[in-house]
Amino acid sequence: MNYEIAPTQDLLDAHAKFAAGRNSEDSAERTKAMREYMSFVQNYNRELSEKGIDAKVPVFYDPATQTISGDTTWYVRDDGKFYAEDNPFKNGQMEAIGGKPKENAQYTHTNRSFNGDPFVEVPKQGNSGTWQPVISATAWLTDHSRIYARYAKTQRMPSMFETTVGFSANPIYLGTGLKPEKGTNIEIGYIHDLSELLDADRFADLKIAWFRNSIKDVIDRDQFFSLRNIDKQVIEGIELQSRYDNGRFFADFSASYFLKNEVCDNSTAISMDPYYGRVQSCVKDGFYNSYLRNMTPPKYALNLTIGGRFMDDKLEIGTRILHHAGSKNTDKENFGDIAPWQTNVPVHWSKATTLDAWVNYAFDDMTTMEVVATNLTNQYYLDPLTRSHFPAPGRTIRIGFNMKF
Repeated sequence: MNYEIAPTQDLLDAHAKFAAGRNSEDSAERTKAMREYMSFVQNYNRELSEKGIDAKVPVFYDPATQTISGDTTWYVRDDGKFYAEDNPFKNGQMEAIGGKPKENAQYTHTNRSFNGDPFVEVPKQGNSGTWQPVISATAWLTDHSRIYARYAKTQRMPSMFETTVGFSANPIYLGTGLKPEKGTNIEIGYIHDLSELLDADRFADLKIAWFRNSIKDVIDRDQFFSLRNIDKQVIEGIELQSRYDNGRFFADFSASYFLKNEVCDNSTAISMDPYYGRVQSCVKDGFYNSYLRNMTPPKYALNLTIGGRFMDDKLEIGTRILHHAGSKNTDKENFGDIAPWQTNVPVHWSKATTLDAWVNYAFDDMTTMEVVATNLTNQYYLDPLTRSHFPAPGRTIRIGFNMKF
């Protein structure tokens, strides 16, 4: 990390004396002034080094156009994370020597993948399992309505890609290992049977639920393209599901709305802005260069299906309408202007509405035919959560025959 220190009065006086001698018409005086100033700068740099200050005064230092700059190091700990108390700009180390961030300061990261012993012995471990309890309860309010609650603990072990060398990410910090992700899922919902009210022969019901998924030790790529565990991710939202079927006509409507998609990691936040600490520990959607940043679901999504059965249920005709919100780049809100130019900008998709339809016909119990048409309006759009800029398929019609033997 770059810093600069203010020149002492002795250095300013020496430069003023050198400037006066440099303008002398006597060449001997000019040479003498130059030698004395170079000697002073050399001694000055030696004193800085003896004080443990990694900064040097340029040979022909001019306080009007140059600064006294140096570099300091902020190391990760054995767990591969940064801590604010180790930051020289936050623990008083720079303050003690009068150091402050250099204007337009940059910092250079040494890839953690190449630090440590590459031949370290890894202890054998026979069991990495854990209990994953699930608790659920249901309370009937009436004969047609009930509420339920569900609490579940989950665990996901690191994948082969995450624990070995793979494309788009560096190996983990040598000397540390990836921990399994630990999730806590909570869901509370209300279900109502509308069959009697709507005179539905088969079923008619409605479910609305609130959910919150909190995952600790999320395995993700950091801003330096290294895989490691970050503190947590919290996803919260509501969803609606409803369906109706009276034998002749049927319909299904579902919707989802995300209230929160928050990613938290103190180490990542403080290392993104080591000088001023302007990045919050928790950001929306994810930190730049991370995988999570490209895994943000649509803010809302709607799904409507309508259909009917005819000719003694031999013919079924239906249509489906899908709509989802467009993506939003939250980098400006999360990081302001401090994100570097090489930031991995997430793939953007716009809101889209698509229309599908199908026709199924059963000739008999053994032979059926189906015609399925997707994206009937031939919309040009990107699928949500896509990893590339290839558009979704346009208008597509598929015809199929099925026969049982």
